[in-house]
Amino acid sequence: MLVFDGSCRFCTASVSFVERRLRPDCEIVPRQFADLAALGAIPERAAHEALWVTPSSQVYSGARAVAKILLRTGRGRTPLRALLMLP
Repeated sequence: MLVFDGSCRFCTASVSFVERRLRPDCEIVPRQFADLAALGAIPERAAHEALWVTPSSQVYSGARAVAKILLRTGRGRTPLRALLMLP
């Protein structure tokens, strides 16, 4: 699941683009509607960065969250994903 800031225009536009063009096979939820405590995510982090939450409640943030959603598209963006996963 990708959790993003639904009140951020850039975030919302980016998510809209990903949903329309890349069609990831995952759930995408604005942080305002996500049960962050149940997901094991810290609300303060969700207010400042995108979060990728795995089914086992592992949380990735920022560029790593973006890389994780690109992995769910299966659209040949391997070099970009690899770069985004670097520390």
